[in-house]
Amino acid sequence: MALQQFNIYRISQDDVSGWDTYDEAIVIAQNELEARCLHPDINYIYSTKENAWFNLSKNKIVKEDDRFSTSWTNDINKVKVEFIGIAAPKFTKNEIIVSSYHAG
Repeated sequence: MALQQFNIYRISQDDVSGWDTYDEAIVIAQNELEARCLHPDINYIYSTKENAWFNLSKNKIVKEDDRFSTSWTNDINKVKVEFIGIAAPKFTKNEIIVSSYHAG
């Protein structure tokens, strides 16, 4: 059985800015869509089924009026994805490598 290849991407957004926001991250994902669905905060992932961010630690969909919604864009189409390269074989799942957070 062949191993699935994972790639390295830079994801960024300028839809939401200021204090307590993320502007970019380096991520590992199989493809551009999966990279786009990653949030710089590892506790969240985008549910394409629900068209909303999902909080992994609380096991629930995030409502737009939650404080969380102001830290990264709610519209994954506004996430810019840049292919950087092919990940080493040791990477076997989607993950965040590093993210840029503007604490305030």
